[in-house]
Amino acid sequence: MINVTPISIAASAQSYAAELTEKLCQPFCVNASIQPVVDVTYTIDETSLVGTTLYVTVKAQGTVEYVPRCGHPCNPKSKIFTEYFTVAFTGATAATTATIAQAAGIVRPAYVNCYNVACGITALNTVTITVA
Repeated sequence: MINVTPISIAASAQSYAAELTEKLCQPFCVNASIQPVVDVTYTIDETSLVGTTLYVTVKAQGTVEYVPRCGHPCNPKSKIFTEYFTVAFTGATAATTATIAQAAGIVRPAYVNCYNVACGITALNTVTITVA
């Protein structure tokens, strides 16, 4: 699941805090010495011009590498994910192109129970889409 929160909205650039939360197949310990690693890349998947509005579909694709609870560090687990969100720009023409940039973010456990066992992971990045 991905949630986007606007940071800055302008006519030619939009920045969002993209919060990506994924449930994992096996839980992990929040206090373990080896914490999950999330590798996510944001790309422009598709653009559609309707009248003078350019719809930009952004794809977040990546992996989560983690050691499950009671697992061994030599046998980590991996989960692959793909999520999408769409933004729109008005005043566009057929010559309008979109580019994307992302900034490094933070990773934290999600769906944590009272025993400090997490069943998911959240990655928060800043994503900026620009049109020219």
